[in-house]
Amino acid sequence: MAVFLYLSIMKLNKVNDLLGHEGAIYALEESFQKNKCYSAGFDNMVVEWDLLQKSNPIAIAKLPSKAFSILKIDTLNLLLVGTAQGGVHIIDITTKTEIKFLLVQTDMIFDLLYIENKNQLVVVSADGSLSVWNCEHWTLIIHKKITTNKLRTCIEFNSQLLVGCEDGIIRILDSIFNEINQIVTHDSGFGVNTLIISPSEKYLISGSRDGHLNFHSLEDDYKLVKRIPAHNFAVYDIKFSPDHTKFITVSRDKSFKLWDSKSLEVLTKVDYKAGGHKASVNAVLWFANDLIVTTGDDRSIKVWEITEIWLYLNKNIPLKTLITILLLFPILSFSQERETPRVLENKTYDVVAVSPEYPGGPQAMSQFIMDNFEYPEKSIKNNEQGTIWVEFVVRNTGKLSNVVVVKGVSKRLDAECVRVIKSMPKWSPGEQKGKKVNVRYTIPIKAKMDNSTKKKKSIFRRN
Repeated sequence: MAVFLYLSIMKLNKVNDLLGHEGAIYALEESFQKNKCYSAGFDNMVVEWDLLQKSNPIAIAKLPSKAFSILKIDTLNLLLVGTAQGGVHIIDITTKTEIKFLLVQTDMIFDLLYIENKNQLVVVSADGSLSVWNCEHWTLIIHKKITTNKLRTCIEFNSQLLVGCEDGIIRILDSIFNEINQIVTHDSGFGVNTLIISPSEKYLISGSRDGHLNFHSLEDDYKLVKRIPAHNFAVYDIKFSPDHTKFITVSRDKSFKLWDSKSLEVLTKVDYKAGGHKASVNAVLWFANDLIVTTGDDRSIKVWEITEIWLYLNKNIPLKTLITILLLFPILSFSQERETPRVLENKTYDVVAVSPEYPGGPQAMSQFIMDNFEYPEKSIKNNEQGTIWVEFVVRNTGKLSNVVVVKGVSKRLDAECVRVIKSMPKWSPGEQKGKKVNVRYTIPIKAKMDNSTKKKKSIFRRN
C-alpha cells in the first residue's frame, strides 16, 4: 500500500495594492458598505476604497490637518476623524458633509472610542488628557488630565476604561472616569500603542514600542502571564480573525505577522521581500469574509487573503498506514518569558532584520523534508504522533549547527527529525545591520498517522 506524505503551509496572498494617498497612512476603518474601507493620514485626506477594485478612491473629506484616528459609528451613520491639531471632525456619511467639529485640545488625537450603551465618545490625546462627549447633542461631559505622558489608545471592558500610555502604563478608569488602578506593563519610555481583549476574554493584550506583546490575565487581576518579543520595533496594531483562531500584529519594523491564537505561534510573516510594505506598517483590518487590509508609511493599502497550500507526495512505501507529515510554517525562535530579543555571547541572534531562508523558500524546504523523512516503523506500531519542535542555528556561512529537539514526541521521531534537518543544504544566512549573522531558528514538524487509505491528489485550497 502506498504511503502519502503531505504538508500544509499557511500563506497570505496579496489580492490588491491600492495607491492614491500622498503621505503616510495612519488609520483604517471598515466602511458602511461591503468590501470597502476608509483611510486617513498625513495628507489630510479621508478616503473610501473598494478593496477588490483597482485604485479608484472616493474622497470623503479634506481636513485642515493630518489625521491620526478614525472611527465609524454604525448606529448614527457617522464617521469621526481625530486630527493632529486636537480636533474631531464628525462626518455624515450619507451626505458626506461635516455636521460637527469638536475642538478637544491642541495636540494629536491618537484614538477614539464609542461606548454604545451610554452613547458617549471617548477621545484620548497626546497631551495626556481624556475627554468624554455626549453623542446626542455633542456636549462635553468631562475633560481631565490623566498623565503628563501621551495617551495612545483606549478600550472598554466590563464598564471600565483601559488607557494605554506613553510611559508603558495601562491606566484603568471606572465608569465615571476616575483612575482606580494602574498596570505597569512595559518599560518606561516604551509606550503602549495598542490594546485588545482576547475573544475568550482570558487576556488583555498590549503591543508596545519595545516590540513586545504582553498578556495580562483578566481572571487574576491583570497579572502579567506572558511576554513575547513579537517584532524588532514598535507594535502598532492587533486584530483577531472573525473565527478567533488567529490574530495579526503590525509593526514599525515594516512587517506583519499572522499568529495562532491558541498556541501563540507565528504562522507566517510578511515583509517587503514577500510583497509587503516598504516602511512602517501602522494599521490593520480583518473583515468578516477573511479579507485582511494593511497600511503604513509607504502610502499604500494592501489587501490580503489567507490561503493554505496542501502538497502531497507519494512515497510508494509498502506500509499499512497512511502517514501524514505536516510541516508548519517555519518561525524564528523565541522564549515567551524572555524580556528582550536576546543576543547570545557567541553572537547568535533570536530576532534579526532579515531572516535566514532555505534555498528556494519555505515550500522548497517542505518538499525537502517530505522527500527525506522516513517514519520509523516502531513509531507506526506504537502510534507515536505529535509535533516535534526542532531548533538549530543558521550560521553566517549558511551552514546549520546545534540541531536539537526542544519539544519532542518520542526518541525515534525526534531522532528522525534531527537527522533530516542536519542533512539540509546551506541556507541564505540572516542579516542584522547589513551584516550576515548567526540566527537561532525553530521548525515545528507535526507527525500524524491517518488510517484512511484513500489516495489524495495535489490541491490548492483556500480557507
